[in-house]
Amino acid sequence: MINRKISILLSIVTILVITLLFYVFLLKDSLKENSKENITKKEIVSPKISAEEKYPIKDIPEFRTTGNWIVCTQPSSYKEQENEDFYGGCLRIGKLKMNMSVEEVDGMYGKPYEILNTNESEEIRIYLLTETISSSSENKPYLAVSFRNKKSNSIQISGQKITEDLSFSSIYLGDSKDKVREILGNPFSEKAVEENGANLWEFGPFHFSIEIKEGVVYSIRIWNKQ
Repeated sequence: MINRKISILLSIVTILVITLLFYVFLLKDSLKENSKENITKKEIVSPKISAEEKYPIKDIPEFRTTGNWIVCTQPSSYKEQENEDFYGGCLRIGKLKMNMSVEEVDGMYGKPYEILNTNESEEIRIYLLTETISSSSENKPYLAVSFRNKKSNSIQISGQKITEDLSFSSIYLGDSKDKVREILGNPFSEKAVEENGANLWEFGPFHFSIEIKEGVVYSIRIWNKQ
């Protein structure tokens, strides 16, 4: 009788040991698979690239967001020029900047397509930019420069993406609104532009604005302090 009880007890212990070993094996295998999966995920996920790395400032000053504000960042090799704008050289679109003469701008873009006289001391000269990325006839790009007393007072480019290097702080016509946010941060205010269906992004005290249309940059404008 005693031998029979011992035999039954040993059988139960054996079953328990086998069951325990089975679960240990399953747990070990599961941990191994999870480890492989985590390694794979780490290999697939690329490191986050900052805006400074993605859009490095080269040889001219450019605006950049600090997260809560916007600053004009000058490369170490840059030397401030005479009649520099009050931001330290960042207020420019391509080679165009404030206080340029009519002759300088005409020398770069030729005879204007149209001249609008607002008063005796002010005029707006419009230049067509024909070298486009798209073959579409819609939203043909143009440059509008406002002059006060024969000096450039505001500069605006509008339309579809162009091949010419007319960028504002590494932002080009046709760039995504996400890129604008990476470089300048969120706009300080937004409002609809009824004339063209765009959304105007304004950046508070800074003298520039950007129009977003269908998710991309449609227009960039900068203007003088006065």
